[in-house]
Amino acid sequence: MKVSLHIEQGFPDPLLNCLRLQRALRGIKRTQSSPAACGLPVTDSIMDIMAWVGHVSLAGAPRIS
Repeated sequence: MKVSLHIEQGFPDPLLNCLRLQRALRGIKRTQSSPAACGLPVTDSIMDIMAWVGHVSLAGAPRIS
């Protein structure tokens, strides 16, 4: 790769401050990578437990909302 040879010779990285190129490469990596692993589905019983826990007072414990 020409850029790595350029850097190996002691020259500064010419792509260091190219924000548009960095964003384009990030987008390409994101679209070419494998999708994130999906979690398990949220079932009705899990929703019932979450609703119940949300209504329970835990004696001074801070509620996370």
